[in-house]
Amino acid sequence: MINILNEGLDYEIMISDISELETATKRDSKANQQALRVRLESKIYWFHLFEEEVKSIKYAKLFKGIRTNDEYGLFEKWEDYLSDNLEFPIMTKVVEYMRKEKIKEFKLLSLDDYDDHYGILGLGKAGKETITLPLCDLEAVDKSSKNYELLKDYAVFFANK
Repeated sequence: MINILNEGLDYEIMISDISELETATKRDSKANQQALRVRLESKIYWFHLFEEEVKSIKYAKLFKGIRTNDEYGLFEKWEDYLSDNLEFPIMTKVVEYMRKEKIKEFKLLSLDDYDDHYGILGLGKAGKETITLPLCDLEAVDKSSKNYELLKDYAVFFANK
């Protein structure tokens, strides 16, 4: 508990009496797991939000050894990881950025830099103009690509940092 407080993280405490606990049987088959998921989803409309938490677990090895309050270290790891795994150029659409003129599509050519406020920036072209935009505001047009998943995962990380 002290480590959580020292790192500035939020926490919740839940206390249950032993009489409130029930034993559970193991759900060892995929069919049982899927049936439970369907039952829960029908009762809990926000169930899909937990999938994002599960996704973040796959990046646990990437961030191993970096303190949660080391924002620069986290972004540096993301930048290295994305540089190694994104396949440039990437046709993207701008999903969050505010500008006077609306940019709808953006050809992402490379990663540019890191900004304290906007996170990792991407360098690319919109028409004939060379522009730098925050990666968290971009989504790959090809939703079946590895680039789509990587940019989406980064956007989720950025939104929850």
